[in-house]
This record gives sequence, structure tokens and C-alpha cells, in this order.
Amino acid sequence: MLDPQYLRRNPDQVAAALEKRGSVFDLSAYQALEQTRHDLQTEVESLQHERNELSSAIGQAKKAGDDAELLTLSAREVNARLDVIKSEFTNVREEMDALLLSIPNIPDDSVPPGA
Repeated sequence: MLDPQYLRRNPDQVAAALEKRGSVFDLSAYQALEQTRHDLQTEVESLQHERNELSSAIGQAKKAGDDAELLTLSAREVNARLDVIKSEFTNVREEMDALLLSIPNIPDDSVPPGA
């Protein structure tokens, strides 16, 4: 399997090397999937941060003796949204792994073109 980091940094080189080998690599499909993965990962991280902030605020409100019901409801909504996004993120990662496993190794530059 190709290193995902290498493929993210050098998608055009990978596509050209695979073309030289005689393989077809759908670069636009890969880039769309990678963008979706990146967006979902960013959203998961953002929601986790928001959840942590709400948990801290709930703790401070309870410690101060204030009503934390609104904060608790907000935390529940964030957790529900986080569960949905994590599920989507897992599906995209599985799809990405399947794509990466289907890509053959890149031939060395000294290898002549051909199958």
C-alpha cells in the first residue's frame, strides 16, 4: 500500500508513475475523497473541542452552584452531532483505505514504460 502522506503530497507524480506502468489512477476521484476526509476530520476535531469546552463550563457552573441545564443540553446536541460525523468519517476512511489498497506500487524511474 502506498503511504497516504506521500500520495497526499504528490498525487500528480503518483498518477504519472502509474500511467507509465500502464495503470489508470482516477486522480479527481481520489482528490474528492481526500477533501471529504479532510473536511470530516476537521469537523470531528472541532466538535471534540466544543464538547471539551462545554464539559469544562458545566463543571465550573456546577461548582459555582449555577444551573447548568442549558449547557448540558448543548453538550448532548454536540455529542449527537459528533457521533454522526464520526460515523461518516469512519466510512470515508474505509473507502480511502480500499482505494489505497487497490493502487499498485509505483515503479522506479529506471523502469521502462509498460505493463
